[in-house]
Amino acid sequence: MESCLAQRLEAARRSLFVGRDAEQAFFQSALEEERPPFSVLHIFGPGGVGKTTLVREFAARCEGTGIALAALDARNIEPSPEVFAEALVRALGLPPKQSAVRSMVDAARRHVILVDTYELLAPLDDWLRETFLPQLPDDTLIVLAGRHPPAPAWRADAGWGGLFCALPLSNLSHAESRLYLARRAVPDGQHQAVLDFTHGHPLALSLVADLFAQRRHEKNKNLHFGPEQVPDVVQALLGKLVDKLPSDAHRSALEACALVRLTTEAILAETLGLPSAAAPAAAPVAPKVAEPDMAQSRTEAPANSESPDAEPRPAEPHDAATHGDQTQSSVPPVHELFEWLRGLSFIESGQRGIFPHDLAREALLADLRWRNPDRHDELHRRARGYYSARLGRASAQEQQSVLLDYIFLHRGNPAVRPFFEWQESGSLSAGPARESEMAALVAIVARHEGDDSARLAAFWFARQPQGVLALRDAGGEVAGLLAHVALHQATTEDLQMDPAAQAASHHLAQHAPLRPGEGATLFRFWMARDSYQDVSPAQSLLFVNVVRHYLTTPGLAFTFFPCAQPEFWEAAFAYADTRRLPDADFEVGQRRYGMYGHDWRVVPPPAWLELLAERETAAHSGAATAEPGAPAVSLAVLGQTEFAAAVRAGLRHLVQPALLRDNALLGARMVARRAGASAENSERVAALQLLLREACETMRSAPRTAKFYRALHHTYLQPEPTQEQAAELMDIPFSTFRRHLKSGIEHVTEVLWRYEVSDESFSKSFSK
Repeated sequence: MESCLAQRLEAARRSLFVGRDAEQAFFQSALEEERPPFSVLHIFGPGGVGKTTLVREFAARCEGTGIALAALDARNIEPSPEVFAEALVRALGLPPKQSAVRSMVDAARRHVILVDTYELLAPLDDWLRETFLPQLPDDTLIVLAGRHPPAPAWRADAGWGGLFCALPLSNLSHAESRLYLARRAVPDGQHQAVLDFTHGHPLALSLVADLFAQRRHEKNKNLHFGPEQVPDVVQALLGKLVDKLPSDAHRSALEACALVRLTTEAILAETLGLPSAAAPAAAPVAPKVAEPDMAQSRTEAPANSESPDAEPRPAEPHDAATHGDQTQSSVPPVHELFEWLRGLSFIESGQRGIFPHDLAREALLADLRWRNPDRHDELHRRARGYYSARLGRASAQEQQSVLLDYIFLHRGNPAVRPFFEWQESGSLSAGPARESEMAALVAIVARHEGDDSARLAAFWFARQPQGVLALRDAGGEVAGLLAHVALHQATTEDLQMDPAAQAASHHLAQHAPLRPGEGATLFRFWMARDSYQDVSPAQSLLFVNVVRHYLTTPGLAFTFFPCAQPEFWEAAFAYADTRRLPDADFEVGQRRYGMYGHDWRVVPPPAWLELLAERETAAHSGAATAEPGAPAVSLAVLGQTEFAAAVRAGLRHLVQPALLRDNALLGARMVARRAGASAENSERVAALQLLLREACETMRSAPRTAKFYRALHHTYLQPEPTQEQAAELMDIPFSTFRRHLKSGIEHVTEVLWRYEVSDESFSKSFSK
């Protein structure tokens, strides 16, 4: 009966085994050759990636071949030479105290030794390599399967160099994952959601399939998979990926690493609130009450899944610097936390930092958002602050990478995720187009939009070559383009040449006229060489450079973004507060294009970034946020003449708040900057009063303008009953008083106008 059950178990396992064709073929070829191409095959990969399953498949391939098989699991072996030798004797079915080496040498058949969970035998690695394995027959195949890459000594040894092979094990492909889900009877309509979370990780696929199998026996069978709804799956994955966490600070470091695109010591210190290597230690923070232990706050994982580590996990810290009775002095230095992260099996290294495997990132963030959403939002805020500060200091070449990091923080939002492809080591680069590349760029436009568009592209490339950005692949060939037109620099004749430019200019004239010193950009052509405007690494890189233009272009008032398929991009543009402008749609070559746009005077770059951050964190917390596409506040774009009239009215009603409630300046950008994007009308009135008073005060100390200030003071700040009485109090003729008052009003208007149309602080605006 026991044998029959074992056979059924093995048959069930093999029926669900998918993928690993290359690994199986490699091992099979070694079995079939008299002298195998390698003696030791080291398979490695993070927990749950399928190492044990593949080792079992290797074992099955040895059956019926006459090969003697010894399968060992290091979890059952103490890492000492004597215990390992005894375990091998038992695995070979030899009598106790018999020499496994001698028996293998004397035997007339080949042997295969499979060692699973090899990372637990790390203390024996040198002994196995230098002493034990060299004694075995030269046709023996040894397979070591563990989490960590092989020690460098294996490759450094010239003898082992030709006999040792390392084989990293990665996730299953999309096709293999879908095949597995089909075999497990997971509904087809749920496959994509499962793949988006699991990224083909075998254990994750198994756990989710178990969840669907359990729900099939329940009354409510309509399961829609989402990681936040299945915390037990996430817990089981984390238990497999992370054996145990040394401290609360290590947990926080892991969470921060999962949140950001690439982790360095600098951003780790910033997000955890720790001093950097060169900074002095901060004062200890008062301890806070801990949350319940993560492992104790959940139900058990599915019974047929691999069990997570059973040891109690540390409680969640509110801050890396303190937890319970911990103080800053007990937290490891940031470089130690970074090195610990770097040594984890599911952490990879890139040119600019370290990053977790996709599944580990998803599981860690899903767990954090489920367990402590406030902590998630705090880490998100600190990371944004770090990138914002870096962006202000970065060179033009560095800005692209910083923006990729910044935008990556928004990848979890369902409105953004489908429209970006996140790649750490992409082969594309972007830079100003060279004259020698212009013909190739025009050809790309012709290929995707036709000859009429290509002629317009050639026209604008010649008129405004500085606005053309070229994407280049690893070989230096053009792979796409982004060409923007500065509408405010184009002549009337230029605008009339292009239906897109005409439509954008008409929209500006009718709805958002430019003021002196302001500019408008039309992102006239944007496409990848091979995939046009479809989602791709090239399109993602183009969007990053669009954002860079938003954030770094002085005086930018309005941007237009045309799309060949405007409906497809609606969700992404709505998230980015870029509105559909049907009146600016246009046709070229009998093809219609839809236009989107954003007024940067209504929601300027700093407020725009905060709006995106609000939408990102609200998407995970379920909190209400502004409707997509709606401005953060109801602002008005005033021309200079309208603005001046509103200033005069504001001064007249300065000490009468009730009369300021309808002043046009309440919708001005400067008031929103001062009162806040979500300020009530009464708060805006108070902010307007303060701005008017501050503008008047700028004249008080300067000898040339002090007389203007006195006229304003007695007329508006602390008004006399009549202007004649004010002139008499100042002891000047009434005509002189009127000239001083007029000059004062003009000065106030000029100061406030500079503040309205610039991104500078108020003090810088009036100091000019």
